Amino acid sequence: MHTVCFRLVTFTLLWLCFPVAHADFERDPPEACAFLAEARLDAGGYRRIGEGLYQCRSRRRNLPLGGGRTQHMLRYLAHGDEQIVRQLRLILFINSTSQVQAAHQRLLRYARMLVKNALGVDLPEDPANAILKIATGSWNLNDAELVLQQGQVRTGSYEYRLIIR
Repeated sequence: MHTVCFRLVTFTLLWLCFPVAHADFERDPPEACAFLAEARLDAGGYRRIGEGLYQCRSRRRNLPLGGGRTQHMLRYLAHGDEQIVRQLRLILFINSTSQVQAAHQRLLRYARMLVKNALGVDLPEDPANAILKIATGSWNLNDAELVLQQGQVRTGSYEYRLIIR
C-alpha cells in the first residue's frame, strides 16, 4: 500500500490523502523520464511537485501535420514518489477540428513506442484501434493497466490521454 495525496484548492489549501493498493507498474525515474527521448519528448529531470509527489514532463511538442499552422500538441509525463515512477501519461491536445484523425494517428505512433519501452510488449490491436476511434477504455497489459480517457472537452478542442499505471 502507498498513499496518494491531492491538493484541493478552495478558500484554504486542503490536502486529501488516501491509501491505494500498491501499483504493479514501477520504474526507475531516470529510465521512465527518458522512454520517449528518441521521439523528442524527453521528460527532463524528475523533481518534487508536492508533498511526496514527483514528476518529470516534456514540453508540449507541436505536431506538424502538414497543411499550415500547427494546431495540436503532445506531452509526456511520468509521476510517482521520490524513488519510483508509478504512472506514465501521454497527452494529446487537440486544439481545432482540423486534422484530428492525423493527430490521433501520430499519437498511436508514440503510444506504440511508449508501450514497447515501458512494458516490453507491442501495443495490442484493441487499444490501438481505440486511439484511432477516439474511444475510452482500459486494458491489462503485462502487469500494468493501460487506460485511454478523454478530458477537458471544450468546443473544438479536448485532451486525450494514454495512461500506464
